[in-house]
Amino acid sequence: MRTLAPPVGFAVALLTFRMATTQTTDFAFLAWNLALALVPVALSAPARGGLPRLLAWWLFFPNAAYLVTDLVHLRPRQMPYWFDIGMMAAFAWAGLVAASWSLERMASRVERARPRALFVFAVGASGGFAIWVGRFLRLNSWDALVQPQTTLEVIARAVTARPTQAVGVTVLFGGMMLVVHATMTRQRSGDEVDGAQRRRGGDGRVPSWRLTRARR
Repeated sequence: MRTLAPPVGFAVALLTFRMATTQTTDFAFLAWNLALALVPVALSAPARGGLPRLLAWWLFFPNAAYLVTDLVHLRPRQMPYWFDIGMMAAFAWAGLVAASWSLERMASRVERARPRALFVFAVGASGGFAIWVGRFLRLNSWDALVQPQTTLEVIARAVTARPTQAVGVTVLFGGMMLVVHATMTRQRSGDEVDGAQRRRGGDGRVPSWRLTRARR
């Protein structure tokens, strides 16, 4: 959870500063979208959870990376353009970190490596598709819960009418989530190995400074 605090805190601080400076709520929706991005984080945090929790997490998971698409709202406003670009990028990064963190938590419950990789790929691909559904069809996670049949009909018609767009957005944003997840997972694994080696003195033996002191 400590991994999430810096990007989330930085994004919120930038938005707070902007709202205080301009006395407007132009980008207040970013706070709501960020809250939705943290829902899958909360759902993945408990050590245990059955199928209902897994389905709820899967439905809300795309909200995390969805923050990247909020860049469509960029245009010159009261604040300098460069500030708004940086603020939107901060929210996008916070969303991607949240997506990677919650995905890693859920994937860690899959015991074998190959099924775990398939799980990660399936979630990333479906998440990319859900981002297309949310951004271009304007459907929300709870639409699938409240009116599932209508939601599926709308999606089916849209896929038939705009297959290139649907596939392109799915591949682009699904691939982005998978790349970020793979990068962050590898980095965390490397940090854990480095920490273990430092605790063992680098190669599993007693650190050299201890041997030096023992000879004195």
